Amino acid sequence: YGDNQAHGRFLASEIRNATVSPANDTTGYKWGYMGCDWDNLVEEYVAKLEITPTLMVFNAGFWPNDRMSHNLGSILRSAKEVMGDNGRVVWKGITPMRGEQSVHPSSSDLAAKEWSYRYPWLSYEAFDTSSSINEEDYFDDKHFSNPSIYVPSMESRHNSQPCRRASRLHSCWWG
Repeated sequence: YGDNQAHGRFLASEIRNATVSPANDTTGYKWGYMGCDWDNLVEEYVAKLEITPTLMVFNAGFWPNDRMSHNLGSILRSAKEVMGDNGRVVWKGITPMRGEQSVHPSSSDLAAKEWSYRYPWLSYEAFDTSSSINEEDYFDDKHFSNPSIYVPSMESRHNSQPCRRASRLHSCWWG
């Protein structure tokens, strides 16, 4: 969502039993945080989840994100604080639009890459443009249908990391 509003239809307390289908998918959102205020999204929303994530994945994608990039250090530190000592944060770099073969990092991508040199718990994952992507992999011009295309080996890479105390990886995706 970049500088725009990250929003959702479910409160943190409703996540375990929440399902989205045409029958219960409404247009109203129960919460929202502007991109430059994502540290509050983490502190006020993610911190209230029943299961504390051990991995958070962020990105800004094609949304404008200049303001967010200025506050990115605070956002990343908030994510780490909520998860505790064993938590890891991944910043997923921008992905190519349908029909394009190259990507140009956003201002938040560049900021996340810089922060990744300072924080050992933060990984900057540039999208591998050498991987083969087919038209049918997209469900619209900017989004893939299968989440594993975004960071294909993340699960296997992070399985051996110290953040994996639990038997399964709990993650939150924002972006």
